[in-house]
Amino acid sequence: MINLAISIAGDFYRTAITEALEETGNFRVFRMTGDGGGRPPELRDEWGKLPNWKIALLGISPAAGFTLKERRSLIDMLRRELPDCRIVLFLDEYAAQNQTEEVKTYRQAGLIDDFVYASGTMGYLIAKLEST
Repeated sequence: MINLAISIAGDFYRTAITEALEETGNFRVFRMTGDGGGRPPELRDEWGKLPNWKIALLGISPAAGFTLKERRSLIDMLRRELPDCRIVLFLDEYAAQNQTEEVKTYRQAGLIDDFVYASGTMGYLIAKLEST
């Protein structure tokens, strides 16, 4: 079972992806708290334990709280607090055209582990995450 945290703007993508991943039986999906507004989520629980997420799927969009610039602090925090967690960005290459090149640069620099375009199929997304 792969523990995956999801933080994507808008219920449509978040719900569709969550349901598709859980349907496979290979994923347990957790919605990050505190997403949006540029605030990173609280990672530690009430006992100070960190989550055991294997993958963090982070949406990038022009929406407030989800721009690449705003996500950088979350990416840095995940790298620091959960070094074994794989970070995958999810973006619409047409809606976030100005961020697409920067996302590629993040990948090349090792700041993230991968990225996926929203225009891909759900099957592709699932296969990509299973192999991450």
